[in-house]
Amino acid sequence: MNKIFKNLLVSSPNEGGGLFFIHEDELFKLDNFKTTGLSVKGRSIVRGVQPNKLWLHKKAHEITQNTVPFDDIHDTYIDGHFVYLVRTSGNEIIKLNDAGDEVQRWVFPGEKDALHINCLEKWNGNIVFSAFGEFREHRAYKGKTKKSGFVQDLLTGHRLITDLSQPHSLVSIGQNLLLANSEDKELSEYGPSGDLIRTLTLDGYTRGIYVAENTIYIGLSCSRNIENSGISTATVVAIDRSSWKELGRVQMPAKEIYGIQGLADHDMIHVLANITSISSSKMVAVITEREG
Repeated sequence: MNKIFKNLLVSSPNEGGGLFFIHEDELFKLDNFKTTGLSVKGRSIVRGVQPNKLWLHKKAHEITQNTVPFDDIHDTYIDGHFVYLVRTSGNEIIKLNDAGDEVQRWVFPGEKDALHINCLEKWNGNIVFSAFGEFREHRAYKGKTKKSGFVQDLLTGHRLITDLSQPHSLVSIGQNLLLANSEDKELSEYGPSGDLIRTLTLDGYTRGIYVAENTIYIGLSCSRNIENSGISTATVVAIDRSSWKELGRVQMPAKEIYGIQGLADHDMIHVLANITSISSSKMVAVITEREG
């Protein structure tokens, strides 16, 4: 019998969080470092670690506030030799080179965490991002996110999709864009003109999407942002890419999922070894510091 879940990395923030690996329908927890944004391109991995670290796994390199001013990383995105990251608290998107040096920074108006910018993707050749809404005061989106969210082109400022409710997890699929309309517990697909093509409603706070050859994987979280999230533990759901019918589920011993990424067979061992190497070295440092 064919296995549905294969070669998936899943990031989990906050309580019970860390980095998980799902292979041949089995779940493995790789470490306990609470993780938000996760981007994988070949053997390169960029990972946002709470509260204020960025790990470049391929280079076994850690970037902190000492070298690049940031905190509250929500998402990361690898684009060639550059890395983009979202600093949600500052309404900012930061571009780094592959050595971890800052190249450019976009700062959007408003008080701390006003827009709640969260996720990044390259869609039809342009870097785009999602946000909860056009607010100006600190977390003014609380209780006001219904149809306030949007997807916007980073360089032009053009609003590509509007009327969203806590959008996350942008994934380009051909000329179309998949996203999690999280507050409404939806997986949605939009055309290149921003027109809604189809929507699937699930039973949890949708966040984290990965598209394989025949399957879409989407994460469900027990969110703090909506009432009655519908599930008791974080769950990865497999959906048929053509029919959008559910194929199966894997539950996780955590409350939330942030990102889902897939590993190619020929890169899997290398990537997992790299993750294990840096995670173990960081754990040794934590233990040494506590003992001291």
